[in-house]
Amino acid sequence: MARYHLLRSAGALALLFLSPPLRAQEELPDIDISSATRTPVKLQEAPAAVDVAVSGDEKMGKGTMLTIEQHNARRLADALTESPSLFFRGSAFGNTTPGSGQGGFSMRGIAGSRSRIMIDGQTINSGYSNSVNWSSIMMNDVERIEVVPGAFSALWGGDAMGGVVNVISKRPTKREFSGEAGVTAGSPVSYFANVGYRDRFDNGLGIAVALGHIGNHSFIGDFVTKTAVAGASGTPVIGAIPTTDQNGNPSIIIGDKGRRPWDQQNGNLRLYYDYSADTKFNVGMSYDRYHTYYTNNNNYIAGAGGSFLSGTANDAGLQFSVARTDFATLQPSEETSLRGFGRFETKIADGVTLEGDIGYATLTNWYVNYISGKSYYDGGVGQISTSPNTRLNTSMQLHAQIGDFNDVILGGSFEQSTLARHNDDTYSWRNPDTRVATSYTANGESTMTSVYFQDKVTPLKSFGLPYVRTFDLYFGGRYDMWEAHGSNSQTPTAYQPTLLAFNKDNPLRQENSFSPKFSAVYEPFEWVTLHGSVGTAFHPPSLNQLYSRAFTTKTGPVGVRTTESDPNLKSEKLFGWEIGANFRLPTRTKIQATYFENDLRDLIYQQVIVQGTANDVNRNVNVGRAYVHGIEATVRQEVTEELALFGVVTRQDTRVTKNDAQSSMVGKVLGDVPRTSFALGGEWKWREWSASAQVKYTGKIFGNSDTLNQGVTNGVFGTYDPYTLVNAKISYKIDENVTFSVAGNNLLNQRYYQYYLQPGLTITSSLSVRY
Repeated sequence: MARYHLLRSAGALALLFLSPPLRAQEELPDIDISSATRTPVKLQEAPAAVDVAVSGDEKMGKGTMLTIEQHNARRLADALTESPSLFFRGSAFGNTTPGSGQGGFSMRGIAGSRSRIMIDGQTINSGYSNSVNWSSIMMNDVERIEVVPGAFSALWGGDAMGGVVNVISKRPTKREFSGEAGVTAGSPVSYFANVGYRDRFDNGLGIAVALGHIGNHSFIGDFVTKTAVAGASGTPVIGAIPTTDQNGNPSIIIGDKGRRPWDQQNGNLRLYYDYSADTKFNVGMSYDRYHTYYTNNNNYIAGAGGSFLSGTANDAGLQFSVARTDFATLQPSEETSLRGFGRFETKIADGVTLEGDIGYATLTNWYVNYISGKSYYDGGVGQISTSPNTRLNTSMQLHAQIGDFNDVILGGSFEQSTLARHNDDTYSWRNPDTRVATSYTANGESTMTSVYFQDKVTPLKSFGLPYVRTFDLYFGGRYDMWEAHGSNSQTPTAYQPTLLAFNKDNPLRQENSFSPKFSAVYEPFEWVTLHGSVGTAFHPPSLNQLYSRAFTTKTGPVGVRTTESDPNLKSEKLFGWEIGANFRLPTRTKIQATYFENDLRDLIYQQVIVQGTANDVNRNVNVGRAYVHGIEATVRQEVTEELALFGVVTRQDTRVTKNDAQSSMVGKVLGDVPRTSFALGGEWKWREWSASAQVKYTGKIFGNSDTLNQGVTNGVFGTYDPYTLVNAKISYKIDENVTFSVAGNNLLNQRYYQYYLQPGLTITSSLSVRY
């Protein structure tokens, strides 16, 4: 039934525009993109529903694509709220606490780390969990962002099961200095500053440097909830706030965990050299770091002697237990990355080019943790978890125009990821420099060796047929050879003498996968382009899922959820297809609509082993089967030379259809996928003034650990609410080089949760200069 309604909606939208317009419009601005084909292709001729966000440096016209500067964009999600294929939460937004494990992401219903996020064509997915530290992308250094949804393992490998997002850095074309500084008032308070320098010299050399800093005071969003039962036992207290947990069960709030201030620093250096018009090189390096802190907690309950810190309490006939560590957070924490990269391209014959790239990243993240019964709020013994990991990526590609009808690429790539995680006891758990003994280790290595090809065929190019302006066929495929091995061990320590000792050495595993794909692009008239594709994709398990435990804090009751690894996990597999259309109407209207289906096998999900305790346990398992069916549409209308409006809508239906290990999951929806989302807004520009406004609705989701979709209650801590945000920005160009801006986020100050309470109303004032 859900598929029927989606298909009916897609058909109605297509029929609405089947009759040709009286006259074709003047062609809307178009640009070359490369992420959909690994070769340059015009945006409107791409074999996928591609979205592009551009910086103000690219004069692409209003109403044709997203504009980064018209958003208060500190991180990637801030700039892509109008992209129908994407869903973000948590750390992907610039006013929330950073961290690879602090956010959620899905692309056409494919959640988590199954999509490839790149900077200049090189992945920034970590070697540990394949997740992304969104704070590592410097938004002031972005020229454009290419969003390419769909199964793209045929070109990009196992990371691209849901699609690819490619962030293109600003290249130096002339001498240019830039800078921006601003302050945010509201919830939370923050400040930021960044500077940039780009230059191009006559001898072919070019340089680009960018530096940035953000400081955020944070806000209270993490609450202490307890399950209470009727009874007369316990010390009498007052101050508990009645509520429910995310499953609708009665509970109470007894306090909060204080603010989590944080800061981040980013820097990168890129060098360019054009040896000739046909041969070009660039190399560079980037560094980014964030650090989170903690502040004093707030205890809402008190007895006759003042604040009640531990023991059994009773408030108006409801009894519950309290521990000092209930109010603790896993801070401080830190994540750093150092990335080096290089690329070359050269023309070796007429119509034949060779290009290659290499990238190497070292990433480290650590966080502190308490030991129940031995730690208190800001002291006592504890432990620190550190996860150093690396990722090497290299590729070589030959691009050749063969005759009049074939445009061929042939390439190969090699990727290697390593993990060396260790948990160490500390004699002061808030101080990471007090390590005394190692209790747990997890080590792993995986490699992916790949060859790929694609042939773009234009069989009707020279025939001049009516109703055939463009007819392109893409045939491609990729063969990936993946292997992994790893080990983990645990040892009792003086602080944790009851730990179960083990030492597991997992043998080498190998899997091979071939991912074919076929796409077609057909332009019968200058005002419409049709596209469709069908293909397969895969995603191998991460080193974290194979060999390392994962720990997350939880509520209902307060505690820690451990997710156990499984060295025998299989690769996830997908079969997907899509069909869509782009309309360019004489009213300067651009409409893009796509219907898609993804069928998944062996999807890695978390099976509940122990639930409802202070120490819950999940296990990574391969779910039998699941599907994602959806439709997405975008309308962009240039009303006048000064005003452009847009509307975006996405409707997705996801279901688990088979799970032999946990049959109760059948019929449940996949995590981090809203069923419905839409956005309405506009951009206005007049003389020195520019402004934008947006209303964005995001439907309810379930967290990835809520595999049974139990978190149905809204408006309480620990749940994932549907929400509507109103954002706006206005800028005034003081002179040719200086611009002053004021931006408001969550202007209606909506209170909503994405597990934690989310930021409220904020107003940001900033001044930018460019010379």
